[in-house]
Amino acid sequence: MGLNSDHIKKYGKTVASIAVILFLILSLVLISKIIPLTSRGSLRVSFLNVGWGDSAIIITPENKVIVVDGGNNYNNLAKNLKARGVKEIDLVILSHPHKDHLGGLVELVDRYPVKKVVEPAFPFKGSELYTEFLKNIRKNDIKYQIVRDGDRLNVGDVKVDILAPEKIYKGSGTDANNSSIVTKIRYKDFDILMTGDIQGAGIKDLKDNRDELPAEIIKISHHGEESGTPKELLIYVDPKEAIISTAPNNSLGFPEKAVLDRLKDSSVRIWRTDFQADIELVSDGKTYEIWPESF
Repeated sequence: MGLNSDHIKKYGKTVASIAVILFLILSLVLISKIIPLTSRGSLRVSFLNVGWGDSAIIITPENKVIVVDGGNNYNNLAKNLKARGVKEIDLVILSHPHKDHLGGLVELVDRYPVKKVVEPAFPFKGSELYTEFLKNIRKNDIKYQIVRDGDRLNVGDVKVDILAPEKIYKGSGTDANNSSIVTKIRYKDFDILMTGDIQGAGIKDLKDNRDELPAEIIKISHHGEESGTPKELLIYVDPKEAIISTAPNNSLGFPEKAVLDRLKDSSVRIWRTDFQADIELVSDGKTYEIWPESF
């Protein structure tokens, strides 16, 4: 029995209907990735691909903006702020004054309206970059605060708890790293631990705050250097996701294999800026979604 014209028309309509349904399903999948970035009522965090360095942009449900470290250069940071529609910044957090964290902030505080800057005030003598950073803060009359363990900053509904440094470390080549600001970003029942470049001595003192350490997300310290992520710290934090900000094929071989093995043994999902570019995250304060720029 052959197909007449009516059968052909019905068949064509069926195929067209299936195609429309598949298109709608695909659209919903893509929209589910895009909508959270523009939706109000959510915490949005971008861990930026800045090569060898650290930088994150946090946008609160009220569209207040926090910048944690600035990577090596301003242009990269400015491009990312512009792409996210940022016009002014409520809080800048400098974890410590090494160039790969400070570099992008020096011009940022001179070119963007910034309400407040906090840092650990490590005495980084001889650093022209750090001196210029402090000069630009004063020139633009920006509020400035030295923070320590126990301080809390409120940015809209987001709480920024300072868990370190307990003190400023002196006497070793890793003093600036050990003196890093460690922050816990809290939004309702959702937490992110931002660790700067904290290492051995700083980690040891950080454990005094073990009850405050649990968080769904941890930004791995010092680009994945072994002493910044001991197994004991992962037990205290008990994270579900780990963000590693590092450069591809870097001369130090970071992240180190020991760190990757510890994360895998702890069933922590690993995200890397050297492989996946920017890492995007959104949370309603209870659940969260996370995905790489290259999705």
